[in-house]
Amino acid sequence: MAETQQEAWVTLAGLLARTGYTAWMDPAYRPAIPGTQHQPGTVLALVTCAPKMVIGVCLGNTAQEPEAHIPTRSLRVPKVRKTDPGPPLVAHWCDDEERPQAARQSP
Repeated sequence: MAETQQEAWVTLAGLLARTGYTAWMDPAYRPAIPGTQHQPGTVLALVTCAPKMVIGVCLGNTAQEPEAHIPTRSLRVPKVRKTDPGPPLVAHWCDDEERPQAARQSP
């Protein structure tokens, strides 16, 4: 049985955090994308300061089916305190399958 995206990203966030990156899985991230009329609702996002290459390598090492969990969009996330050291945080998410079941619209 394949893991869910949430399970894969929780494992990925744990690995990234143990290797020194800031990382967590946010099940209710709401991106505000400038310049677009339609704003996505709540999405399941991986928030981290890790570079995309590191995310991909770690995902490939932890997920049963890594291709199914590769994020398709990303957006910078403001830090809670602007004085916090370290690289900028970025939220990564997928376009469709990341929405929690309760937030999905039935046709």
